[in-house]
Amino acid sequence: MKILYPKISILIFKQPFRWLHTGAYDVRYPPILGIIRPSFLLLTPICVLLGIAVAHASDAAVDWTAGAVAMISAVAAHVSVNALNEYEDFRSGLDLRTVRTPFSGGSGTLVAGPGLAGAARMIGLGALVLAALCALVLVWRVGWGLLPIAASGLVLVYFYTSKISRNRWLCLVAPGLGFGPLMVVGTYFSVTGTWSGSALLASLVPFFLVSNLLLLNQFPDVEADRSGGRDNLPVALGFQPSLLVYGLFAVLAFASLGLGVAAGLLPPTALIAMSTLPIAVAVYRGVNRTIQAGGPVTSALVPSLALNAVLCLLTPALFSVGMLLDASPSARRILVTSYVKIETSRFSHEAHKQAEMQCCLWVMDFVELYHRFHEVDICLHTIKATKTKNSFPRLPLVIRRARFDNFHFRLRSDAVTTFHP
Repeated sequence: MKILYPKISILIFKQPFRWLHTGAYDVRYPPILGIIRPSFLLLTPICVLLGIAVAHASDAAVDWTAGAVAMISAVAAHVSVNALNEYEDFRSGLDLRTVRTPFSGGSGTLVAGPGLAGAARMIGLGALVLAALCALVLVWRVGWGLLPIAASGLVLVYFYTSKISRNRWLCLVAPGLGFGPLMVVGTYFSVTGTWSGSALLASLVPFFLVSNLLLLNQFPDVEADRSGGRDNLPVALGFQPSLLVYGLFAVLAFASLGLGVAAGLLPPTALIAMSTLPIAVAVYRGVNRTIQAGGPVTSALVPSLALNAVLCLLTPALFSVGMLLDASPSARRILVTSYVKIETSRFSHEAHKQAEMQCCLWVMDFVELYHRFHEVDICLHTIKATKTKNSFPRLPLVIRRARFDNFHFRLRSDAVTTFHP
C-alpha cells in the first residue's frame, strides 16, 4: 500500500491525534480529516433529512433505500467540494496569505504538509466520482427527472472554487443552491419519485441560511481573497453592503417559512424553526458592532461566526422536527381532538337531538381522512364532548394516515365513520 499509494499511506498511518502546528493556527484533525473538514459536514445530513421529513409529512410513500443512497451522495459531494477547495486554495497560494479562524480560511492541513496536496486532489475527485455513481443509481431507481438536479450539483461541486468563487453573485447563491433546492428537492424526488411545492418552499430556508453562512465566513478573508483574484461580495462591495445582504437573506429565510405555513403548504408545527430568529438578530447586531468599531475583523468576528453556524444548523434541524411532528399519528390525534373540542363547545347548550346531530355533521365536514395504500389502521379514537349532561353522540374515527392542514378537516367518501347515538 505504501508503494502503490504513498500519499494515501501518509494520511492513514500518521499519528491520528497529532496536531500540526502552523503558527497562527493549529490543525486539530488527523491529516485526512483536515482535508475533508469534518466539522462542516454536519450540515449535509441535516439538509438531506429535511427533504426526507417533508416527504414523510406529505403522506408520500418514502423509499428509505433511496434516501440512504441520497445521503451517501450528498455527503460525498460535500467531502469533494471541501477537498478540492483545500487543494485549489493551496495551489493558488491563497492559503499562505489567509489568517485562519475556526470558520474560515481552510483547515491549514496542506500548509502544514505540502506533500499531501496530491492526496487532497485524489480525495476530492474520488468523492466526486462516488457522488456521481450514487446519483446514477438514484436516476435509474426513480427516473430521469432527477438527472438535471444531479448534474447541476456535480457541476457546482467541481467548479465552485476554480470558477464560481470568481463571480460575486454566483458565489453568493451557489452554496445555498447546493444545500437548499438541489439537496432538499433532490432528496424529496429521490425518495418519492415526484415533485412537490412544499419541498421547494422548504428548501428556501437552507438556501438563504447557507448562502449567509458562506457570505459571513468570507469577511475575515477579504484581503487574501482580493489578492487571489476572487470577486465575492465583501471584496466587491465592502462589509456594510454585504451585511445588508445578510440581513435581507435572513429575513427571506424566515419569511419563506411563514409564507409556507400561511399558504397551507407547510404544517403549523414547522413554525418551531422560527425559534432561532433571535440568533439571527444577534448575529446581525454583533457583526454590525464589529464593523462600526473599525480595525481588524478577523478575531472580533469569531463569536458572530460561531452563532451564525449554530443558526444555519439548528434552523433546518428544527424545521425537520416540526415536519416529523406533523407526520406523527399521536401529534395529529392531539391536534384534531383539541380543535374539535374547542369548536364543538358552542353547541354545548343545545341538548336536543337535532343540535346533537348538527354537531356531528359539522365535525364530519371538518375531518379529512387520508388513506395510504394498504396500510393498517394506525389509530382508533373516539371524540366525545361532555360539556352538558346530554353529551353528544360519540364519533369513532378509523384513521389510516390523516394529515390535518391548518386544523381543517373534511370527510372523504372512502373514510370509515360510524355513529353511536
